[in-house]
Amino acid sequence: MGWRQLPAHWAKGSVTQSAWQLGKKMAAARYNQPGFEIVNHYTYVLAGDGDFMEGVSAEASSFAGHLGLGKLIMVYDSNEITIEGSTSLTFTESVKERYMAYGWQVLEVDGHNIPPICSKNWPRRGKTLLNQR
Repeated sequence: MGWRQLPAHWAKGSVTQSAWQLGKKMAAARYNQPGFEIVNHYTYVLAGDGDFMEGVSAEASSFAGHLGLGKLIMVYDSNEITIEGSTSLTFTESVKERYMAYGWQVLEVDGHNIPPICSKNWPRRGKTLLNQR
């Protein structure tokens, strides 16, 4: 079973992923039994520079790190461009360092080479930010 949410405003994906994973963790604690895990899936989010410029995405991602929520994969299209133009106009922080401070695993990937990104060979643990350039 899966759900898909289409964006309504910037950073909605990162907030929703944290809320879904909190609900998943609570449901797993209540319903999963040894050898019978009915709640055991990954949540994926596609995000861009504009999403990470919003404070609410920082709060939600920090919340996920604080609670130790797992099985979160966020694909970050780090192309350094927003609707207004270059991110250098207003956004100079390191998303990589911020997410590492939240306790996320951050992997640098080539966003133009899709097969390795889709591969199950990269190390998955807890929360992962795939920083693609």
